[in-house]
Amino acid sequence: MSDQVDVSGTGLGQEEEKGIKDFAEDLLRTPGLRVKSLILYGSAASGAYRAGRSDINILAVVDTLTVEILRSVLDPVTKGRRYGMAPFFLTADDIRSSAEVFHLKYLAMKQHYRVLYGEDLLRALVVGRE
Repeated sequence: MSDQVDVSGTGLGQEEEKGIKDFAEDLLRTPGLRVKSLILYGSAASGAYRAGRSDINILAVVDTLTVEILRSVLDPVTKGRRYGMAPFFLTADDIRSSAEVFHLKYLAMKQHYRVLYGEDLLRALVVGRE
C-alpha cells in the first residue's frame, strides 16, 4: 500500500519518509475510514523542514468524521507523533465551510503543500487575502 503514497521530492529524511508511509498505511487500513486525500503542508512541503524542530503537518481528508472514527485512528496518530507528525483530520465539506473562518491557515496551506495520496482538494479552494 505504501507505493500509493508519494513522498518523493519532499526533501525529508528517510526516517521521516518512512514515518509518513507507515502513518498512511495505517490510515488506509483502518476499518470504516475512507481516506480521500493526504496532503503534506507547511515547512515539510516548502523545504524549510528541520528535523527535531519542525512538525510534519498532514491534512487527512476523509469522507466522514465521527467519534468512533477518531478513536480508530488514535494508534496511527500516536505512532506518527514519534516522527513529529501533526495530522489534521477534516472532511471535504469541513474544508469548504471553514475556509472563511480559518482563512490564514488555508492560505498558508495553499502556499506550500504536496498531495501525498488521493485527490488535490486544495487546488480549487479559493482563499482571499483580505
